[in-house]
Amino acid sequence: MMNMSSRLKIVIPLVAVAIIGGALFLLKDRIAGPLSNGQGQNSNQPPSGSQGQPTIVRSVSISYPRGWVAESLTSADKLAGLIVKAHRENPTASFSARSIVGELEANINVAAAADQVVESLTKEIENFTLVSNKTLNTKSYRTIQIRYKQQSSRDQTVTENLLTILLTRNQTFYLSLRSAEADYRAIESETQQLILNFATYLNSQGLQ
Repeated sequence: MMNMSSRLKIVIPLVAVAIIGGALFLLKDRIAGPLSNGQGQNSNQPPSGSQGQPTIVRSVSISYPRGWVAESLTSADKLAGLIVKAHRENPTASFSARSIVGELEANINVAAAADQVVESLTKEIENFTLVSNKTLNTKSYRTIQIRYKQQSSRDQTVTENLLTILLTRNQTFYLSLRSAEADYRAIESETQQLILNFATYLNSQGLQ
């Protein structure tokens, strides 16, 4: 079992963010920023949502299943676009959400975009094994959900990961959960509850 010092960290590969940014967005110069190589902006930007500006969610308040603990975000976290971090112990798992801002193409082919993300992850993540790749709706939001395993070259441990991408008109959210492979089934229902709670909050803020 993993201890606190080796707590599983969520890292959504920046290349995946860049790929999905290129596949999903028609971005304007006014929202250009560093997160996706000049193609998008992270969530740590000036407020919007008034005077005709689109509503942008910059922080999230959700309820967590029993055993999950929300973590404080550092300045570096916020600069990288992280808006949520949480973890649990026994079994150990971690959850995070990252946001980038950009206008979604009206005719985006979500299934094709999902395949592009999988291709990117396959190239960039060492010992990547795809478990599933699907598109669905979560609280009316078009969603990409990619489940994969990764074996560590250092100690041969295997982690199971679920990357969920929620698409809204002007903002995209990357929800990532990681646990040891042996523990994934034990927390699978909690994972889906976290995703649903997150989408419910977005819905309450009027995101479309």
